[in-house]
Amino acid sequence: MASDRAIVSDRVVDVDIHGLVAPGEDVHLAWSDLTRGPDLVWTERNGGHWIAVNGDLIRTIYKDKVHFSNRDASLPVPPPEFRLSPANDDGLDHEEARAILAPYFRPQVVAGMAGQVRKLSAELVAKLAPRGSCEFMGEFALVLPVEIFLAMIDLPLADRPVLRALAEQMIRESEEDKRNAGFEAAARYLMEWLDRRAAKPGEDVLSAIATATFRGQPISRQRQLSLALNVLLGGLDSTASMTGFIMGALARDPASRQWFIDHPGQRRQAVEELMRRHGVVNNLRVATCDVELDGVTIRKGEHVYLINALHGLDPRLYPDPLKIDFSRKPQPNAVFGMGDHRCLGANLARMEIGVFLEEWLAKIPDFRIAKGETPVTRSGPVNGMEYLPLEWSPARGAASVSQD
Repeated sequence: MASDRAIVSDRVVDVDIHGLVAPGEDVHLAWSDLTRGPDLVWTERNGGHWIAVNGDLIRTIYKDKVHFSNRDASLPVPPPEFRLSPANDDGLDHEEARAILAPYFRPQVVAGMAGQVRKLSAELVAKLAPRGSCEFMGEFALVLPVEIFLAMIDLPLADRPVLRALAEQMIRESEEDKRNAGFEAAARYLMEWLDRRAAKPGEDVLSAIATATFRGQPISRQRQLSLALNVLLGGLDSTASMTGFIMGALARDPASRQWFIDHPGQRRQAVEELMRRHGVVNNLRVATCDVELDGVTIRKGEHVYLINALHGLDPRLYPDPLKIDFSRKPQPNAVFGMGDHRCLGANLARMEIGVFLEEWLAKIPDFRIAKGETPVTRSGPVNGMEYLPLEWSPARGAASVSQD
């Protein structure tokens, strides 16, 4: 349903965040096309909303807790029972909710998981290397981070296919009724496990959620569900999507693959650049009052999408932004958001990507998009790589990729 908002014509774009690209099109190239116009644009799609295009403007809105709220997850706005916490909390609610989850994502905790990530990465690569081809998303990207995540929250690995399907339905389903049905199914699943953990707590994240206090009182079931949904969606999709985009880029860029192999001491910098180029999460903010930005007035109650990829693709911040350039001077980016709501899983994602690249390139240094095939990407609250067919020569000797 379109809004009745009158907007100057040069600000209006026909952009549907849930359907930005057709099969075979590149979602990041499609987003980057917006950098050629005004810094703040309006679309009538999904009820009408703004999109911040300029990297500095994206940073400004992220850090403005006075004029913008996090209360809505996406458009159309999900029912209140499917809100995400702490992602859609403000103020003290956000601080207390984040504090429940934060201990499980501290740097020392993530560092302790690196051995598990390396072992699983090596096992997956060893199985794939002799074959000479794979569909990377289904055979690697949706296996490694998801299995690590399920172990982290102590859920059965056998549930991975069901949970992945629900995550896809909740994040990328364009029909509101079907999207809500996905949330309902996920809620039923999670509440069953939360009840089990409340009765018999363990050392996992779900146990912490089930037994937490909030504002000095036992945590409500609705708050439990909000926290668990937030953790579930973060663990099942965003890192897998980022992994797919990075591998799609490296499949077309032998020079970058070789640089990564040849510079073991600079791999953290390389991972940052690869993520900068391939932002995945698109966050939503709602104006709490009328506020003027970029020469226009955003009215109270209007929504602004912050496309994290557009911060990384802003040519004013990153010259030749579509190019992967490992010599770029590192600077703060919006890959994981900015400000108080910056993604809790950032350290885990960085570690997983760095470790898997070391293991993959040690065994399969020379790979490409399979002949005659085209990767498939999608947009939505999280940009996704749906299909990535890769091939390589299994007879080719592997490079030596030493660990840092």
